[in-house]
Amino acid sequence: YKTVKNKFFLVTKNGKEKLVDIDGNIILNSIFDRIEKVLISDNKYLFVFSKNDKSGLADQKGKILLNPEYDDILNLGNQTNYYPELIFFEKSGKKGMINNNGTVFLPPIYDEIKGFSNKNA
Repeated sequence: YKTVKNKFFLVTKNGKEKLVDIDGNIILNSIFDRIEKVLISDNKYLFVFSKNDKSGLADQKGKILLNPEYDDILNLGNQTNYYPELIFFEKSGKKGMINNNGTVFLPPIYDEIKGFSNKNA
């Protein structure tokens, strides 16, 4: 097992990972290949998981926010420090955005997405 931010544990059985919380509750089960990374978005833990080389996104309660059909998922706030609640995702070279509650507000149809603040893009 491995700990994730001292609140969650990754446990492996038969080559598949499960995510459990500190109380032993299963958050994400082993239908996924692995948990790739943890995003902290506006004080919420989000987990990027993979299945068949595609990425998906789940919240800290195990709710699937994005099914595993994306090429990349990352926290835009980690890059810009301006939008901690926004998650960027990419599918077939096109980019979209989702908030940390699971609402897709930009579908993956854009070539590029940039933050804009203080008159700088």
